[in-house]
Amino acid sequence: MGLTRPKMSQVAKKPKHKDKKFYLSVLKVAAYLGACYALYTAGVAIGEALYTAQVVSDLNPGDYIQAAAGLFALANITSFVNELV
Repeated sequence: MGLTRPKMSQVAKKPKHKDKKFYLSVLKVAAYLGACYALYTAGVAIGEALYTAQVVSDLNPGDYIQAAAGLFALANITSFVNELV
């Protein structure tokens, strides 16, 4: 009993635009980017509220929330690009 090579139909990959999981992945990326935008906007609002209330310090939580939103967006886009390859 020897090893046989698989048939081309077994090895061939479906194009991304015909894969249902691809469209779910696009929807997931859009939802995550929307959440990142909301998180960034919340960070801006918190930073402005603290600045208006003159509770200015070196550790503004709004800046950290904005940075977290940016990093989440970067990670999400990177994982989507990795999935495309």
